[in-house]
Amino acid sequence: MTLPIETNRLFKIKAATFALTRQMAADTIELYKREKRLFYNHIKKQKTGFRFSWCIMIIKSLFLQGYPFTKVK
Repeated sequence: MTLPIETNRLFKIKAATFALTRQMAADTIELYKREKRLFYNHIKKQKTGFRFSWCIMIIKSLFLQGYPFTKVK
């Protein structure tokens, strides 16, 4: 059974979007780890603190949406 062209295209778009979202989540976690290390070293307190809270907010929202946090190759 072959899928109609439109359905197939839509599926590819969804898959690509999901992969991109997972990559963004992985990047955000890397950023979060780096920022957390800077945060606890008390380097550039105000700026790092702002980015640190921003990372937490994004990760929390992704968790609530149910994205799996796995490394994307």
